[in-house]
Parts: sequence; C-alpha cells; structure tokens
Amino acid sequence: MEVTRRQYLASVSALALALSGRRVAGQSLGAGSLFLVIQGVEKTPNSDFPARILRSFSNRLIPLTVVFSEYRGDENSSRQTDRLKALLVTLGADKGIVELAVNHVPIDSAHRYLHLREATRLRDRIADLLGDTAFALDDAVSVFLPDGAPGIEPFAYRAAGFRIQIDAGQTDNAPDRTEVQPVDWGILRLSGGIRRRLNDDPAKTIPDLGLTAQPQMLVLDISDVDPSRAIDWAEAWAKSLDLAFGNGRIVPTRPKDHLLQGNPGASKNMALAFETDRGSEVQADFAMMLDEIEVPYSLIGADPDTPPSSSTGTCLTTATRLARFSEPGSACFRSDDPIDQLSEDNIAEIVLSPRQAGYAEIGPRADGRFHIGHDSPSLIPVGDRIRENPMTDALAIISPDEIATRFQRIQLQRTIQTAKREGLVTFTTIEGLRDALAAPDQVLRRFWSARRREARGADEPSPPNAAARTAFLEDARQAYSFIDRFTRADTGLCAGTAQSGAATLVINAEITLWDVASQVQGLMAAAHLSLIPHEEARVRIEKILRAIPTIELDGHRLPPALFDAGTLEPTRMAFDACDTGRFLIALQRAEKDGFATPEQARKLIDGWDLARAIRGGHPFNGTSTGWVDTQQSHCTHYIRRGFAFAGLSVHTPYPTLSDRPSGDDRIRLLYAAADLGHFGPEPALLEAIEFGQSPEARYLADVLFDAQLRLFEETGRYRCVSEVPLNRPPWFAYQGLRVDLPGDTAWIIAATGPGQEAGSDPALEDRRMISTKAIYLWAATRSHDFIDDLLALARSRARLDSWGFASGLQEDDLTPMEGYSDLNTNGIILTAIQHILSRRA
Repeated sequence: MEVTRRQYLASVSALALALSGRRVAGQSLGAGSLFLVIQGVEKTPNSDFPARILRSFSNRLIPLTVVFSEYRGDENSSRQTDRLKALLVTLGADKGIVELAVNHVPIDSAHRYLHLREATRLRDRIADLLGDTAFALDDAVSVFLPDGAPGIEPFAYRAAGFRIQIDAGQTDNAPDRTEVQPVDWGILRLSGGIRRRLNDDPAKTIPDLGLTAQPQMLVLDISDVDPSRAIDWAEAWAKSLDLAFGNGRIVPTRPKDHLLQGNPGASKNMALAFETDRGSEVQADFAMMLDEIEVPYSLIGADPDTPPSSSTGTCLTTATRLARFSEPGSACFRSDDPIDQLSEDNIAEIVLSPRQAGYAEIGPRADGRFHIGHDSPSLIPVGDRIRENPMTDALAIISPDEIATRFQRIQLQRTIQTAKREGLVTFTTIEGLRDALAAPDQVLRRFWSARRREARGADEPSPPNAAARTAFLEDARQAYSFIDRFTRADTGLCAGTAQSGAATLVINAEITLWDVASQVQGLMAAAHLSLIPHEEARVRIEKILRAIPTIELDGHRLPPALFDAGTLEPTRMAFDACDTGRFLIALQRAEKDGFATPEQARKLIDGWDLARAIRGGHPFNGTSTGWVDTQQSHCTHYIRRGFAFAGLSVHTPYPTLSDRPSGDDRIRLLYAAADLGHFGPEPALLEAIEFGQSPEARYLADVLFDAQLRLFEETGRYRCVSEVPLNRPPWFAYQGLRVDLPGDTAWIIAATGPGQEAGSDPALEDRRMISTKAIYLWAATRSHDFIDDLLALARSRARLDSWGFASGLQEDDLTPMEGYSDLNTNGIILTAIQHILSRRA
C-alpha cells in the first residue's frame, strides 16, 4: 500500500525514518529538502499566541524547527520561562514533527574544553526546561546562532549533544542561499537560509523553493507581528508550503531527520561496563564473547587486582577511595551525591552516578570532572539502549539478568556486533567515552595531575629544627657575601654579575630595577637574620634610593630599564614596567619594616611620571620608538602590588580565584596562563616570600611543582626552572613550563621572555640550568624530599669560594656554572631564607 506524506510523517519515528529507503508519495527524484525554522516565539503577546501560529503548520503536518531563547533560570527570565514551558506543553502533542533549537551565543575562546563546558551548561538548562513537558533532550539537538555571534566549536557542541548547528548569518554576502555541510562524527551544519518575516508575502518566496535539488532553509520570524493579522499570515504561509510539498517539488524535513538519513548519519558512543561486585560465571563468559568480537568494556568495582583482558579498561570505583593511594591513570568514582559535591581531596577524573533530573546525562562539570549519568542496569536493557536514541552517547551497565542464559548472551553479542559493523555505535570503555567527548588536552591533564598531588596532603613547610636553622644561616652568609663584596662604596649599588677565571675576575656593572629590588630585599633579609645591624641595612638602602638614575622618555621622567651601577649612566634608554613594579614592592616593604621613611619613598615615586606607563589598568614598556602594552604577561599579576603602592591600579590578566576555587576556576586560570606563555617560580613564589601569595600564584606554583616532580618520578632527572643568567651567549635564558604543550616540548628555554612561542630554542638545549635561587624559593614554600635533594645539590656544588652561590647547575651533569654568580640569585636566596627561618611552630 502506498502511504501519503501525512501518514508517513505522522507514523514513523526519527530512527525509522533514518533507516527507511521508501520515498514519500508524490516526491520527485529532483526534489530538495526544506527545513522550516520558526524564530521569535518569545516575542509575542502571550504563550497561547505562538502556539496558535505554530498550529497552522503542525495541523498540516509540516515538520518545523522551533527556536527558543536560551534559558538561564534567573529571576529576570522567569516569566518568559513560564511562557516557554507552557508553549512546549502545548507543542508536546506534535513532538513527532517538531524539533527544538536553542538560540545561543557561544563564548569567544580558542579552547575546545571551555566551549564544551559552555555547551554542557546549556544542555543542563534545556534539561531543566523540558522537565515537565513531553519533550526529551533528544528533541533538542539543535543550536541556533544569531547573526554576528562568535564562531562555534562544532565538535565540542556535538560532544554535548548539539549535532545540528544552525548559523543565522548570511553566507558570503549571498542572500537566500543555504549552505548545508555534513561534518564527520555526526554533525550537520546549516548556514544562511531564506530569511522572511511572517507578514511577508509567501507568493514571492515559495515559487523559487523548488528551483534547486539542494536542501534549503526557510527561517520565518514571528516576533513583534500584528496580533490581529498574525494567524491569517501564518495560514497563508502554511497553505502555500503545503501546496508546494503536495506537488513534489520540495520535501519538508527536520534537520534532525536529514542528518539521520545519511547526511552524514549518526553514530553514538557507548561505554559498556560490568560491575565486578556482582561478578559471576555468566559475566565472565559474556566478557569473553565481547573479546571475540573485539568490543572493549570496563570493569566497575573496588578490586584493583581484577585482571583485565586485553580489551578491557578498568575503572575502579570505591567509596573508600582506594584509587587515591594506587593512583591509576584515570581514577573513577561512583557516587550518589549531587553533581559537583565531591570534595577536592577526591582525585576522581570520572564520576559515575545515577541520572539526575535537570542535568545533561554526560559531560564535564564545574568540579573539573567528567560526569556520566546512567540508568540502573535492570531498568533499560543494553540491547534497547543500543537501538534507541541514535544521537545520545551513553554508558550501559550490563546486568547479569540480561545475560543469564546462553541464548541471551548470543543474542546480545549479535546485537552489539551488528551495531558495530553498521557504524551505528562506537563501543568503548568508560575512559574512552570521556576521551572521545572531552578530548582532554594538556591543560586538563595537568589540572588532574595537580589534583592527584594535592590529594596526597599539602606539603606545607614546617619550622626548621636546630640543625636545619644552622644550615640555612650558613647559606644566608654565603649569599650575603656576594652583595657585600660587589657593592660599590660610591653608589651603594651592587654589580649585576661576576665571573672568576683562573686569574681574572670579570664584573658586569649593568643592572636593572629588578636587580636593585633583589639587593634591597636581600639587605633587609640580612638585617632580619642578624647578619648585619638594622642601621647598617637602613643606611645602605637609603644610599641606593638616592643613586637610582632617571631618564627622559617621550617627554616623561622615568627610571631606566638598564643602567651602570658605578656611573649610573643608562645603558638602555627604555622603561620596563615589570622591573619597576618589583622595585616598588621592595620599596613598600622597606618603608613598612623601617628601612626607608615614607618621605623618602614618596620623593622617589613623585620624581617619576609612572602614570604615563599605566593606562587603563595596563602596564606599558617604553622605548625611544614608542610604547608597548605588556598587560598579557605573567609579571603583570605580581606587580599590581607595587604600582598600587604608587597609587596606580594595574589589572591582572589572570581569572580571579576565590579561597575555595572550583575546578572550572582553576582550569580557566591554566588556559589563561597558557595564553601568556611559559612561566617559572618567578614571580609566583616571590609573592610568597615578599608580601603573601595570591590564590592564583599559589595554584600556578602547585602545577609547576607537580610537573617538575612528575618529571623526576618518571625519568630520574632533576629539573628546577627559572630565568637564569648564563656564563656564555646569549648570557640570559628564560626557562619555564607551557601548560598547554605535551611532554618535553612543554619545558621552554628561550632567549626572550615568555610569550606564545611554539617551543624552545634548540640552540639553548645544552644550556638548561637548575636555578639555584629557585631551589630556595621552593624550600621557602614547600616541604618535600625532592626539595631536600635539590638543597643538598646547591650546598655541595653551587657554593663559590667566599662570594655567593653559582647562578645554576648544568641540568645534564649537575656541574655548576664555574665561578659565575649574580645579584638576583643571591638576593632572592637571602629573602627566601629569612622567610624560612621566620616560621614558628
């Protein structure tokens, strides 16, 4: 029997439509699909009004996509939300021909994970909205991007369940043109389309629809129309479309159905799993049957000794958090708690929990974990889960009851094998499901690694015992000897570097304000440690403040970026905001601790036109050729304190962390850090020893320490990075971690400061150094055997005869830079030791 179009559309499901090869009666071979999209439903007089308009189309069984505004659940949108829910309840009777699309503006970001989080939050809001209606999440797989919205990350939104992605912007300035782009992994992208208002004359549009066999999209805007005539206009459009459909020129289709019909078709990801605490011979037998057809699966249970087969991904889930101590690659945790309520000391990367109303079934959440909601194994058989909801990824836990008999096991094996062979389902493990959807990048993996490290317990340093105090005091004397020996009597300023050879001593008098800050901080530390009298330190610091030169740059008085400690002549006619900011931090501390008077500090600051270098909260470096905005720098966060002392506000480039940050907060910080380039312990750890560490600096230091320690655990190599002077060209190297790069490529060494370099300078690989000052910075902020090893190396190998510590140890053979030391290294070591010895039990 030949069916009519109305009977066909009214009777078949989306999945049946996808699998059917039958053509609709009257459809010509050259007919093209038409997607009818209705937008503006929320901008009508009341909730009943758009329903009446839409009924003009649904009464004729014309498939349509209804666009609704993004639901955020806030008080301002509550009235519109109630109206939208009422509309959805009314449309529920026609859900077989109605597809829902959410109007959404994506975030402007280059990072896929952040798009996935945004898409998952959007999915949650839709799940909450649809809760009391006949619609399910499977009926809302479309996202509608308004004209001018930022670009969407298609794979992130598909991972969250949005397989249909409609861009309302015109294509290549071609009005009325529709671009239909099937994308691998079951994505359909539509852009452009025929844009009309409801009160436009359909007779001027409909005749042109059948001129091409290509799919077309007609977007009808029903917002702000005349209520007295709107129904008549809707009837006119519906009648005209119905006539066009009836003569076979065009075929009415929902985008969802078009995708399922092989454009490009839909394949879902499904993780299969057994519960080991319900283990039985039938489970073991069926596991072997899955091995035979090479279908992977996971084990869910608390027994870490369960031997997996070659195709098994073991997922340990235990309320006793056994995984915390065995530290598997991807710890799973089974929880009945509300989403996002696991404590931070739980190292789980994947959380399994029963489905919760108002939440998407699968996706990353605010705690930085990948959550998978699932049904009770006995609620929906796995065979049904395979066949239903072709656009919904899922976890299916195989119930022993479903495979109790040999016949059941053979039947389920064939169902799984068929779905795999036909490409309907990609079977995977629980970890594989996470990886397919979240596509974890290096930032996420560093976040998870740092969380595992943190869960072992904080490595907070304890007050040193008597022997340790004696050792640190001896180190302080060694560091102070550099400042004492190479400080000039006439200016009070210390040389920047010194290098001794067999019969020569080369002193480099060039210094920056960063170096001067290290000298001031070191002198104050020496006084606090009773290496010199307080009054002597005060007099020395007063002389330093009087000696700092000033240059004129672009008509403004500013301190020079580089000058001679003896002649005070500038050797670089430029201004450096980062170095100046650190000097201001030292000046503030000198005033606070009584080494400088407020009048002395104010006189120095007032002599500089610092406001010229801080504009709109952004610091600027100045040269003879112009000014450069340096806001996007790791230093900017640190120098805020210094410029605030000078009465100037500097904005941090970091997202702000609270005292109890969420996983989302920390991940966003890591992405921001990646965008700025590599970083080391300066300035993150300088905050800790100079004025108190911010949550942002603390967390970045945690990630850096974890990366260095993990490298040691995996390779036995010591790595302790920082910027470091060199005793051979290029004379200075910036060493640090890029959190977004993998493996060895993450460890940057370059002759220029941090930025978006693709990687290290290969010519500097043999100049990788263990920074001596960084060792003491870590000792001031952490307690760990790894740090104790580094301290032992510094004490045994980096001491120079009578004048300070070598700037670094060669990383490959742990030999020191022979006879080479610098002001910054020794000043920071002094300050770190004062911080260490100031601890009290």
